[in-house]
Amino acid sequence: MRVMYDNRHDILYLIFKEDHAHDTVEVCEDVYVEFNERGEVIGIEIWRASELIIRPIVSEIAKEIQSFLVKVNKINK
Repeated sequence: MRVMYDNRHDILYLIFKEDHAHDTVEVCEDVYVEFNERGEVIGIEIWRASELIIRPIVSEIAKEIQSFLVKVNKINK
């Protein structure tokens, strides 16, 4: 699998197989699955990726770090 991010258009591409897209289906708002001629999933496009994927992940990581630092501070007191 290959992952690409187009920061100009804010689209995250998950590429499972190098092939030409024959059909694209919107599975939910701003998430598209691409299929080749044989009906195999070859990729996923996520539009507004910074809003839908990146910010939530960064937020979750920040919470984990904050929780870790609280634990470390309790141990060091």
